[in-house]
Amino acid sequence: MRIRTLWEQLARSIVRRPVVVLATAAAVIVGLSVGLTRLEFRTDQAALIDQDSAAYKDNLRYQDRFGGEGMLVLFTGDPVDLFSAENLPKLEALEDELRDTPGVETVVGPHTTMSFAIDQLSVAPELIGKAFSRAPDPDAYGAALGADLGRLSAAGEASIDNPDYVRFLLFDADGEVRAGQRTTFPDGNHALLAAQLTGNASIDEQAAAAKAIEAVVSSYDFGGHETLVTGSPALLDEINRSLKGGMGSLGGIALVVMLAVLWLAFRVRWRLLPLAVMACGTAAALGGAVLLGIDLSIVTISGLPIFIGLGVDFAIQLHNRYAEQRAEGDSAEQAATVAVTTMAGPLTVAMVAGAFGFAALRLSPVPMIQDFGLLLCLGVVILVAAAIVLPATVLVLADRNRPAMPPAATTTPGLIERGVARMAGLSTRVVVGILAVGVVMAGAGFLVEGKTPIDTDVEHWVPSDTAALGDLDQVRSVTGFSSQMSIMVEADDVTSDAVVEWMYRFQTAELERHGDQLLSSGSAPSVAAGIVRLAPTGEDVRTLMDVAPADIRTTLLSEDGKAANVLFALGDMSLSERGDLTDAIQRDLRGDLAPPVGVTATPAGLAVIGTELVRGMESNRQTLTLAALAFVALFLLVRGRLRARSLLPVVPVALAVGIASLVIWVLGYELTPLTTVAGPLVIAVATEFTVLLEARYREERARGRTPAEASATLPRIGRAFVASGLTLAGGFAAMAVSPAPLLRDFGVVVAIDVVVALVSALVIMPPLLRWTDDKPEAMSPPPPVPETKVEEPPKAHRRTRQLVAHAVTHR
Repeated sequence: MRIRTLWEQLARSIVRRPVVVLATAAAVIVGLSVGLTRLEFRTDQAALIDQDSAAYKDNLRYQDRFGGEGMLVLFTGDPVDLFSAENLPKLEALEDELRDTPGVETVVGPHTTMSFAIDQLSVAPELIGKAFSRAPDPDAYGAALGADLGRLSAAGEASIDNPDYVRFLLFDADGEVRAGQRTTFPDGNHALLAAQLTGNASIDEQAAAAKAIEAVVSSYDFGGHETLVTGSPALLDEINRSLKGGMGSLGGIALVVMLAVLWLAFRVRWRLLPLAVMACGTAAALGGAVLLGIDLSIVTISGLPIFIGLGVDFAIQLHNRYAEQRAEGDSAEQAATVAVTTMAGPLTVAMVAGAFGFAALRLSPVPMIQDFGLLLCLGVVILVAAAIVLPATVLVLADRNRPAMPPAATTTPGLIERGVARMAGLSTRVVVGILAVGVVMAGAGFLVEGKTPIDTDVEHWVPSDTAALGDLDQVRSVTGFSSQMSIMVEADDVTSDAVVEWMYRFQTAELERHGDQLLSSGSAPSVAAGIVRLAPTGEDVRTLMDVAPADIRTTLLSEDGKAANVLFALGDMSLSERGDLTDAIQRDLRGDLAPPVGVTATPAGLAVIGTELVRGMESNRQTLTLAALAFVALFLLVRGRLRARSLLPVVPVALAVGIASLVIWVLGYELTPLTTVAGPLVIAVATEFTVLLEARYREERARGRTPAEASATLPRIGRAFVASGLTLAGGFAAMAVSPAPLLRDFGVVVAIDVVVALVSALVIMPPLLRWTDDKPEAMSPPPPVPETKVEEPPKAHRRTRQLVAHAVTHR
């Protein structure tokens, strides 16, 4: 079936059987919307980085062996007092209860650490005795140990409930916390408990475990101590919740803004109908995505405001054409027929072009951006289908008993139409100047696009007054760190002398080289070094691990002895800075700190996953924009039978993309994981504007108008363009009030993009159409179509029949 016949038959069905068409459309929408009941958000790390990447596989393996991210409990008060007769039973009970909490893998707190310190003394004499032979200066070595032995004797009973003994284990002769204890006791007024969560858990699973930990800790009262629970899982949950909740609340704000814009700018009967059409299309699009297995994530959820904006935009275009025909005297049936037959084709072309642009997102290495592209492709198809069928059907039902109005002899253009007419009717000299400036600005925009920074500090993605962020800041002020990096060491036996010697040398050297970023480290060899005060041997490590509590042992060594964990406490830094640090460490591992033959050392943990995510977004964001432009151009070129003139709609689009990038750069906006995907969106919006302008120009030319006359009629659809552009921009601009920086910046950037795209299309496209028109004279209108072509009421206007014929014939 030829496409033009399809639109004819659709128009005929709407006019003849509007109730049946509306009921069928409603059934389809309801059927797709059922998917909303199964709506879930993907929050596992497979949504962040490619499952086939080495980083993903390494991290899976690491978390299988050593667990996932950690939650921290900060005790503020005299740490020795935690071991008082009143607090010690509570401390032990707290650690035991946390170990039994679902989602928790290991717990290393003050009680576990101090118990291990006491157990170490049972093997310390043996280890120290063997270390004497390795000491560079045995006399000095013995003197240092002798001073500690004197303090040990004065401490009294070797018991965890003896405050003097605890104080000896905790502080050195100078009153400073011993180096080996600083992971749990950062200073003389604080203590830390680390609860390691189950490995490879999703963000939602981590959030559930974090809440459970908070509930357990809050049920205990340690006299003289305040407790605070925090950790990266809590911050990630805050980001996830702010996006989910923010999208819902901001969607409501966007609807209010769009309602106001439609009421003021779209002065037609049933002016709010596009909102209802959008709601139906958006529900069907999101529900259909769920039914097709498209995952929703922190990026794909941003499809909601995009669907809201595009849904209203598409519906306005058809509704405006219907209103235009009614104003010229057509009946409801005639107006609906003209609207469908003239607008369905261009809207479909815009839809396909937009889908081609969105498909470029599938080239991203980030899985959730790939899913975002697929979601937008599906959504634009459903939204255009809804925009073609629903407005025409509803308007026919609402207006079919209203008599046709006599066509007005003259129509006074409104403010919007006059503004559009001025933009579309600028002189050739002015347009050439604008075009030249636009080309320069667009070129500069494409050059700076890759230089626009991406804010990779996770803590900047949530409101500054967020409780989780405040808690992390408090922990960082005490300890200097709030996150860690892990190095997984693998070998046939990680407790062999060669591996232990290398691990100790590696972590010592890294602390010296990156002391401003790596604040401290922990490993089985470093624990042994704290006892013998020398570079440890494999036997030292094995002896200590034999007496270590299970949670400490499994945190540092795998059960099979083939993997070890080196933990570095990180200073405050962004994901990009962590990536640079990771690169530096990997260079060291390939250089003078390379592990022995048969041994591998691999960075792992959330820090590495986050770094890979940011790099995936940064690596080809400009490529995605250019690919989207190329895909759209290829579609238009093929559709235009390889004629160069068919690429005209791409010219204002390319200018809009480049100029928007330059504007964002000049305004100093930093991109975020959401705003990096704005390029294909502005391409889709701008292409719709230019395609519809071209289609209307062709239609007016086919009716016998000269190029100048056809161009002069374009302001007649300016009301729809401005209304749709303002609703789009206004809907996204409403996100600027969001307390969540991710949503706020995304809304502002996209609003800027939409405004630039609208202005570019209205200023550049009309003169381009005139200049490239190869038939400057007026075209002869074809003969009227026979009455049987499109069934109309008996008194149909000849002008309407001819208009339908032209639209169908020249589609």
